[in-house]
Amino acid sequence: MKNVMTRAWEIANAAVAKFGGKVKEYFSQALVIAWEEAKNAVKEVAHFGFIVAGKNETHTMFALEERAGLHVYPAWNKRNAQYELKYQVGMNKQTGKAVRFYTVENFKTDLEVVCGEVSEFLFIKKGAVTFQQ
Repeated sequence: MKNVMTRAWEIANAAVAKFGGKVKEYFSQALVIAWEEAKNAVKEVAHFGFIVAGKNETHTMFALEERAGLHVYPAWNKRNAQYELKYQVGMNKQTGKAVRFYTVENFKTDLEVVCGEVSEFLFIKKGAVTFQQ
């Protein structure tokens, strides 16, 4: 609830900056927008800003926040740069942050996500996603 109210004030203040007037004139509609954002929010896991961006029967597309030194490898390859997963750079529309989009098979994919000294394993099996440190 507090996050929704804070977001509503941010929206109302942005409207004042753009269109002029007083915050209270925009707050009612800003609250409606903030509630809509909260209801439709993509569930974000704290693991490198991980979100599932899309799924189908055979593949899962996920995104990780763009960070310097971020690497994703198949878990079996011991961080060999030759096997690092390819990605596309994009934008998370919910947060406005740059992200890397990866596409992997659903059946059984074990990945190691490394950023500096932090390393976590990402397991995708039949479309279900789990993390382990």
